[in-house]
Amino acid sequence: MSSPFSSPCSSSLSSEEKSVSVLWGCELNDRARTFVVEEDDDLLEHLIYLRMVSLGEDADDEPHVVAVESKNMASVPKPVPIASLCQSVLPMVSLDGLELIPPVTFLLKSGAGPVYLSGHHLILDEDSDYEPSDEELPSKPADDDMDQTNLEDEEDDATPESEATRSLPWSPGSRFNGRNI
Repeated sequence: MSSPFSSPCSSSLSSEEKSVSVLWGCELNDRARTFVVEEDDDLLEHLIYLRMVSLGEDADDEPHVVAVESKNMASVPKPVPIASLCQSVLPMVSLDGLELIPPVTFLLKSGAGPVYLSGHHLILDEDSDYEPSDEELPSKPADDDMDQTNLEDEEDDATPESEATRSLPWSPGSRFNGRNI
């Protein structure tokens, strides 16, 4: 993968290293409307971790739409818009968390640019299991730790109902489709 904005770091891994993160970026404009990140044949897993899309200071005040084509379940590449930017309204957007597996094509669907994309190129060893850090994962609600015995105790404390009422999916006197039953 060669890019005018890639870090000069080597992408080869030593025996001690499990993964490498290289600063990555590209520019889309009216002369270069697409940028392709090729798939490498080095038997390592590569990820493009896109962080930000921003307009250059020379960009006109017109809509700039950036789309991405990547592998999907059906293996049919289809461009998906990821950012719509305008110099006076939204000159940049943070896309923290967008991971793409090469081959990936970035497209400037509208606007003349320049539009800058930046992020990280992650190179993972086959033996290393990449897992997002705690900061990347959404927080879980605290209710997941409820004890099943507490639920059973609450059921025992409830007022006794007749056997017929327990088997109904609704209770008498409740509303069903806007009508009292």
